[in-house]
Amino acid sequence: MYELSAEKRQSTRTPCDTTVAAEAIPQWSPSSPWRLLAEDVSEGGMRLSTVDIVPVGSRLLMALDAEDAPAPIRAVGTVVWVAQAPYQERWSVGVRFSELAESDRMRLQRLGSDRA
Repeated sequence: MYELSAEKRQSTRTPCDTTVAAEAIPQWSPSSPWRLLAEDVSEGGMRLSTVDIVPVGSRLLMALDAEDAPAPIRAVGTVVWVAQAPYQERWSVGVRFSELAESDRMRLQRLGSDRA
């Protein structure tokens, strides 16, 4: 599995187990939108778990269900790595955010500090 090392990351990842709705931009897959599971998240991106293969380079419009929030955190990101989970028919998908509103960035910061 290829994963960015901690030294290359600009922000700390926070473990989470929140659902994410994702849709390909432009929509190239008939199975999109997907319901994925966020395994960890930061201001710069997130690691997702899915049963679907999502190709590296795919652009995704995502909505992260934030606990105790009236609306999801919305972001656009690019898939930077994909790896099959060991002994499972699931995939881990690394996404780097390319578009994230400042208000949603602040909500991600709070999400991380609430779990620390």
